[in-house]
Parts: sequence; structure tokens; C-alpha cells
Amino acid sequence: MNCTSEVRQIPGLKPRRPKGLQRPTKTVPGLGTLEYAREERCHSWQLTHHFVPSRATLIDEILGETEEPAEAVGVFSKLVQNERGIRERAVRARYFEFISPEFRNPPFDDIIDHLDNWVAPYRITRWASGWWMHYDCTDGPNRQLLGAPQIHVKVDPDWSISDVHYFTAGIGEDLELSAYRQRVPPEGFVIDSIVDQFIGTRSVKPTPELASLLAECIDQADDLLHKSPGGAAEAFYRYVLSLLCKLRDTRFTETS
Repeated sequence: MNCTSEVRQIPGLKPRRPKGLQRPTKTVPGLGTLEYAREERCHSWQLTHHFVPSRATLIDEILGETEEPAEAVGVFSKLVQNERGIRERAVRARYFEFISPEFRNPPFDDIIDHLDNWVAPYRITRWASGWWMHYDCTDGPNRQLLGAPQIHVKVDPDWSISDVHYFTAGIGEDLELSAYRQRVPPEGFVIDSIVDQFIGTRSVKPTPELASLLAECIDQADDLLHKSPGGAAEAFYRYVLSLLCKLRDTRFTETS
């Protein structure tokens, strides 16, 4: 069984989107295709945008229910213009203001050179009072950057930073899954493949059959990691392997 490129219905696992589910969509010049999606109890128009090559950043609430499309296009244009500078300022603040000099590693110039890989925007939410920008740092050295696997930045309407959360004590499973799902898979890895379903099924109940299949998924992910050409593909499979191993070690340790 090919666990990374084969989509199959496995009892106990769930795909990202139930079969037959169709969300309303519309195309807005200057924004592209928007999807009307439900997040918890609220619905909003969303789009994806590639700020960095390895992520399809989800932008939520990009178009208000009563907002003129031209206004949303202008706001989106300013977001694209300002996002990278905000990302750099948030990292600069942590490097020079919030950690001791002995922990400033790697050098700041190296971080800037790898900013698109080590501080990748995976979700941005628009609010009336500004934005929340979520960054995944797990492709950085030691699967974090300056001690933080994720950084969340609150931005005011004037594009100034009003708050920053550095997740130095770890991140929740929901944030981990959200960051994973915005990664751009390498060629050959299929959304809703068996591996993808294992990672995305948060309430998976261990059985001997699933434990055996999970072990097969881990072996395949490890093989693909060692065969990867490097770059984004290597980072992707390294993260996939870590999530699968975490699932095995936390939920399947006593399955026989």
C-alpha cells in the first residue's frame, strides 16, 4: 500500500473534507477565487496566497459581508506589501530585545537570509482592529527559531505591531495541525492520502490494525525523507515524520 499517494477510506481515519462537501465560491478581480468557509460557529470568505513558496497562506475574513470588493482589494494589496516587513520586525525584536545575547543563534543575518523558510506565514486573519498573523518556524534550526516553533503577531490598522506571542513552551495540537495543512506538499504526496489522514484525524482511536498501518506510514515517510532532494521537500517530510512519530508515541504506545 502506498500511504503517501493513495487515497483510501480507512475505518477510524477522516479526510480533510468529507466526500460531497462543496463550499460556495466566487471570483473577485484583484483577489482571485474566494471560498465561503465555516470556522467554529462563524462563516467568512477566505483565500490562499503564496507569500513564501512552501506555504499556501490562508487569509481569513478577507471580504466582509457588506464590504465593497474594491475596498477588500485595496486592503489585500497593502497586506501583500507589508507582510514581510512585519515578519522581519517581529524576529528582530525577539533577537535583540527579548532574549539574552548567549541565546542569539544563528546570527541575525543568517535568519534574514532564510526568513521565508524559517518564518513561514501559514494563516492571517483580518479583524476590524487589524490582523493576526501566524508564523510556522518548525523548518528552522532544531524545528524552531530562537526557541519558538510558532510566532503570532497582532497588527494594528496602521500596520504597527501591537502584540507578539512567541510560543517558547510549545504549541497546541490545533495550531500544529493548522500549520501543517498550509504546507505545499512535494510532488507525489497527495492530500487525503493515508498519511495525511493519520495526521489530520485528531480523535483517532488506536487499534492493532491502525498501529500496523501507522508503522507502515512512518517507514514510508522516513524513506521519502532520506530520498528527498533537500529544500522544501526535505522540510516537509521531516515535519510529516515528526507528526507521525508523535502520534505513535502518544496514542499507540500500548497497542499490540
